Amino acid sequence: MKKVTSILISIVSIAILVTVLLLALKPAKESPPAESIVDMVLVENGSFTMGDTWGNGKDDEKPAHEVTISYDFEMGNYEIAFAQYDLFCKETERTLPGDENWGRDKRLVINITWMDAIAFCNRLSERKSFLRLTTIMVTFSTKTEDDGRSI
Repeated sequence: MKKVTSILISIVSIAILVTVLLLALKPAKESPPAESIVDMVLVENGSFTMGDTWGNGKDDEKPAHEVTISYDFEMGNYEIAFAQYDLFCKETERTLPGDENWGRDKRLVINITWMDAIAFCNRLSERKSFLRLTTIMVTFSTKTEDDGRSI
């Protein structure tokens, strides 16, 4: 009877060990696509007044003027956290930005350049078949107001 009990305990122990090993060695699920972790909101076309409408603004807020957005677009509803940006970096084989030892995960991403931010936005745009941000910026910067000012 002792021999049977020992064999059963050995079999159960081996089964538990195999289960633990299988769970530990199971490949991780693929990361979700970047756009699925960036909550996007639709900004519809339309017009609004930009600038100092109260009369107490700085010089660079004057004169107030009407701005018209002629097309709908989507933008992130929240700032981008390290978790989202780190996923982008891993997918595009970029170096992860430093976090100044403040932590990562849900903290807002820091230590990236303007061009890094554009690359992140372009990655989202490409995945959703949107126009790339750099294309929009070039188109936007070549347009001018009737008085010659860039818009």
